[in-house]
Amino acid sequence: MIYKALKALGAENFTVSGNVTNEAEFNTAVQFVSVSLDGTAIYETDPTKWPVTWAQVQTKMTELEALPSEQ
Repeated sequence: MIYKALKALGAENFTVSGNVTNEAEFNTAVQFVSVSLDGTAIYETDPTKWPVTWAQVQTKMTELEALPSEQ
């Protein structure tokens, strides 16, 4: 669900390791990726520099869970 929430919030170029259920897990399991001018991948692990917060993701996950299931 976290992947869908991040995408719904417009986040791109990120990785998620494991099952994220709280802010502490979010802060350690998620990394946003950018590329330097020389083509090197840069993994941003500082949540204060991310395009979304845990509060935004948590709200979006709640919204998505409330939607009827696709069958």
